[in-house]
Amino acid sequence: MSSGFGFFGGFAMTKRELLSGPLAKIERAKHHINELNRQAEAYTSKRPLRVYRSVSGKANKITYVVKCKIPVPAGLALIIGDAVHNLRSALDLLAFALVGHKCPTPSQQRQIQFPFSTSANSLEATINSRHIGRAGKKVVAAIKKLKPYPGGNEMLYAIHDLDMADKHKLIVPTIASGAMMLADLTKLMPEHPGYPDKGVTLVLNAGNRFDFELPRRLGNRQARRATRPVATRERETDFKPASIVCFGEGQSLPYRPVVPSLVSLAQEAEDAISVIADAAA
Repeated sequence: MSSGFGFFGGFAMTKRELLSGPLAKIERAKHHINELNRQAEAYTSKRPLRVYRSVSGKANKITYVVKCKIPVPAGLALIIGDAVHNLRSALDLLAFALVGHKCPTPSQQRQIQFPFSTSANSLEATINSRHIGRAGKKVVAAIKKLKPYPGGNEMLYAIHDLDMADKHKLIVPTIASGAMMLADLTKLMPEHPGYPDKGVTLVLNAGNRFDFELPRRLGNRQARRATRPVATRERETDFKPASIVCFGEGQSLPYRPVVPSLVSLAQEAEDAISVIADAAA
């Protein structure tokens, strides 16, 4: 870790010095992720997702609705934002360590960031506007291989996308059940036209609704009325599916489990930093 990086702006920088700030930020992000995991597990152990059943006699229909009975703790959104921000800061610190001393004016230094781009076509322009080109051709080539844009490296770009979202509103997670067997759903909902022998799995989200129209009885109107199912108000069933905390709809990585995803993002940031640091050697 002590290989020389040559003279940058009149002073020598080792790889250890280059990476000290970025890796410290990565470790801080991991600290937040561990705390998030602890709090998320405490929350999901309460089985917050519940399934409710109601019967409409007039419509000859049975309805099941999945609801989140226990709201997601507000503090989880704050921890997610802290973790994401530290990952993004790690990348920006690396960028500044590489070229900050080569940008003499305060205005130029304020423009230095890791060059996340809106597309592959605009990456070159973003690299130049963030002054990353001053780090040398090898660093630029390494960044281009990382593809930090939509449609390129999905996980690396998600760090930027989530960080930008957190600056304007909280990254509020949602709750979903883990993958459950269709056979289990069929036990819960006898009316479900499932095929348990197929081994099919599915994920339940809060707000899912299942409507099952019952077979119409034959005979005259009076006979059909006599066999119409008795209407019941919505009641909670005994079924409490296992739950996981996920990113919400409309966010990066929608409906993906938050903790494993953040672990992957941390690894992605760490790998990117290592690749760029090697290119700068």
